[in-house]
Amino acid sequence: MTGVVITGHGFYASGVKSTIQLIAGEQHEVKYVDFVESDEPSDLREKLEHYLDSMINVTNILFLTDIVGGTPFKISAQILQERKIAGAVVAGANISMVLEVLFTRENATLSELKQTAIQAGISGIKILPKE
Repeated sequence: MTGVVITGHGFYASGVKSTIQLIAGEQHEVKYVDFVESDEPSDLREKLEHYLDSMINVTNILFLTDIVGGTPFKISAQILQERKIAGAVVAGANISMVLEVLFTRENATLSELKQTAIQAGISGIKILPKE
């Protein structure tokens, strides 16, 4: 199974956690890691590595981050490279993306899950009224 780590600036991850638990309940092998104002990049790295080490039944990792190029994105990518973990980092995570990933990850390959994340993220964006 694919483990999921959600991380972002401020209390982004905690907010996502609150929403996911309200909609879908507690999820196994999912970690939420905030990068708060008082943290240094090394603090975030330490938290991410701690949570990765606590995942026991996963074959690969999917990091879902708030924005491309930000510290959570960069450190997640560095950890994947350094640890040679099978996984990916997807930026621009929204609730639609996270839910779809969580609901499909048990029966999807990592490649399929990355595509699912992107498509669900895009399809979760709507404008009303339609023009």
